[in-house]
Amino acid sequence: MIKRFKDAFWGTVLIFVIVLCVKALPNIDAIDPIADALRDYNETDIVFSKMFDEQPIDTNITIVNFAQVDRATIGRMLEIIGKHKPAVVGIDAFFRSEKGPMQDFPLMMGMSKVENLVLVSELDSPDTKTGHFNRVNKSNPMFLDYASTGFANVVTGENEHEGGFRTVREFIPRKTVRDSLELNFTAKIVSYFDSSALKVLLARDKEEEVIKWRGPYSKFFTLGVDNVLNEQFDPSIIEGKIVLFGYIGEYVGDDESHIDKFYTPLNERMAGRAYPDMYGITVHANVISMILNRSYIDRLPEWANFLMYAFVTFLNVLLFLYIAEKRRTWYDVITKPFQIVELVLFLAIPVWVLYYWNFQVDISNILIAVAFAGDITELYASTIRGFAVKQIGKAKSLIQK
Repeated sequence: MIKRFKDAFWGTVLIFVIVLCVKALPNIDAIDPIADALRDYNETDIVFSKMFDEQPIDTNITIVNFAQVDRATIGRMLEIIGKHKPAVVGIDAFFRSEKGPMQDFPLMMGMSKVENLVLVSELDSPDTKTGHFNRVNKSNPMFLDYASTGFANVVTGENEHEGGFRTVREFIPRKTVRDSLELNFTAKIVSYFDSSALKVLLARDKEEEVIKWRGPYSKFFTLGVDNVLNEQFDPSIIEGKIVLFGYIGEYVGDDESHIDKFYTPLNERMAGRAYPDMYGITVHANVISMILNRSYIDRLPEWANFLMYAFVTFLNVLLFLYIAEKRRTWYDVITKPFQIVELVLFLAIPVWVLYYWNFQVDISNILIAVAFAGDITELYASTIRGFAVKQIGKAKSLIQK
C-alpha cells in the first residue's frame, strides 16, 4: 500500500509537469481556428447568459446616449439634466484637446450646472514589478474644474491587442498610482450616491472583482439625444439618480455599431463569438448596479484551487494504478469511461457552485489533469517506473563501488 502511495505521488508530479508543458505550448497554426474559438471560453458564462433569473430594471441608473454629437450639444444636454438634480453624473468620454470656444465653452457651462460630475481617466505606464501605475491620463484641465475623475481601464481578454476577443468578466475597484490610490470610474460614482456601498466594496480588498451582470441597456432607464434636448422624459428618472452619459449606438436600440463595444458572458454565443454585445457605458452601469446591491461573486483562493487540483489528480493516479495492477487487460475499458464522467462532472461543478452560491472556482488545471491521467498513469506504471528503478539501481551500484 505504501509503495502504491509513493507511485501515486510520483505519478501526480509527472502529470503536474505535463500540465505545465501543455499550458506553455505556443499557438500552432493548424489548431488556431479551434484555439481562437475556445481561448476566451469560460464554462461559467452559461450561468449569466442562460441560467440566472431575468433581472428587473435598476431604477437607480439612467443611461443617456450622446451618440456622436459635438461638445456643444453635450453641454446643452448636461444643462437640461442638471436642472433635475441628479445625485451624480458620469461621462464615459475624454475631452483631451481644445476645440475652440464655440465647442468648449458650452461644454464647460453644462458641466458647471451639475453638482457631482465624474469624468473618466486612464491609468498608464504600468510598473511590471509592482503592478502599480505611474501616470493617469485625464481630459483637458479646463474641464477638470467641474469634475472629479475615476479610471475606466477595462479588464478584457489577453489577446485584445492582436485584434481578438475583448471579453469583460472582471473590473478593478482601485489601483495605486505612484503613492496614491485611484478609484475606478464606477466606484467614484458610487461614492457620491451611496458611500456605505463603496465601503463594502473596498472592505472586500480584492484586486479584481467578478462582475455579476444585470443585463443589457434595457435593464436601465435610457434616454436618447432628442429625448433630452426636447425634455421628453419623466424627471423622476433623473432626480436623485445616477445618470451615465455614454455611447450606446447612433440611436437607442442601435445594436449594429461596434464603437466602444465589448464581449461579455451575456453574449448569445459562448465560443467562437462573432459580434460584441455590450457598449462600454452599459458595462459600467452593470458594475455600479452590482456595487449598489452589494451582490458579489467570490472566488476560491489560489492555494485552495491548487490543493483541490493536487487532491483530485492524486486520487486519479492512485485509482488508475490499482486498476493497472489488478485489471490490466481491462484498463482502457474501465478508465476511459471514468475519465469522461469525471470531465462532465467537473465541467458542471463550477456552473452549479456559481449559480447556487455566487462562488467561482477554477478547474482548468483539473480538466487537463483528468484528461491525461489515464494515459500518463499507464505510461508510468508500464515504462517510466521500471526505467527509474533501473537507473536508481545503477546509481547505487556505482556509489557502492
